[in-house]
Amino acid sequence: MTENAINADQIEFWNSTAGEQWVKGQENMDKTLAGFGQLAMTALAPVSGEALIDVGCGCGATSLALMQMMAHGKVLGVDISAPMLARAEERSLELSLDAVTFQQADAAVYDFETNSFDGVFSRFGVMFFDNPVAAFTNIRTGLKPGGRLSFVCWRPVSDNQWTRVPMMAAFEHIERPNPPAPGAPGPFAFSDQAHTRTMLEDAGFCDVSIEPKNLPMAFSIAPDKPLGLQFAEMGPVGRLLVNAPDDKKTAIIDSMTKALEPFVQGDQAILDGAVWLVTAKNAKDQP
Repeated sequence: MTENAINADQIEFWNSTAGEQWVKGQENMDKTLAGFGQLAMTALAPVSGEALIDVGCGCGATSLALMQMMAHGKVLGVDISAPMLARAEERSLELSLDAVTFQQADAAVYDFETNSFDGVFSRFGVMFFDNPVAAFTNIRTGLKPGGRLSFVCWRPVSDNQWTRVPMMAAFEHIERPNPPAPGAPGPFAFSDQAHTRTMLEDAGFCDVSIEPKNLPMAFSIAPDKPLGLQFAEMGPVGRLLVNAPDDKKTAIIDSMTKALEPFVQGDQAILDGAVWLVTAKNAKDQP
């Protein structure tokens, strides 16, 4: 099956407005999410000379950071978004990090060189697979026996203030959509700890560890647009706004802005973010 036959909706989404929007806000989002990426990098513990994969590398910040943690080695950043990878390439050239390469591909089906990588990392890049067991099974083929996996993914919306607050404000004006099926592709696909553990074990990983972590998320505030609209442009609330009736969109933005005001500190809005820090090993060397 070709890459375009899998995860087609996600490929289209991240190669259009979403990818372009992320590139525009790349610097701010890197700062907002840096702490979460660092959690997974520290857990991965790269060693000089290793070969690593960064799944869902986006604009390249995490791939470049992984390379800078090693005196030498190589990092392969994989993402489906052409606009984001173009920015990643620019940043790699700016830093002269030739050992970092980027590949536009769906990691679920990409032909990784077998038994060639020491570790796989991801910062919020693995929750969008149509078939996560098959995707992680494929990613695992690139790992050496005993190779490590480390990623962060969002815990439930109810634990994530940065999503819950504006979302509840939106629901004052629109009906709540039906919840997605457990594990359905999306930011919160791995919010169920037990589901995530089973998925990884079914994909051939062992020594799975899933720890809850919380960090404050500081969102820079643009002075030229309502705060509610800014959150709608970069979070899951955005899809609610897009699908809302036109005559309710202004009221939704106003309510979200009001709900977020208590979290404003200077030129930032600071809300809590809640993730799972997930680590595992390639089990193919196990009896």
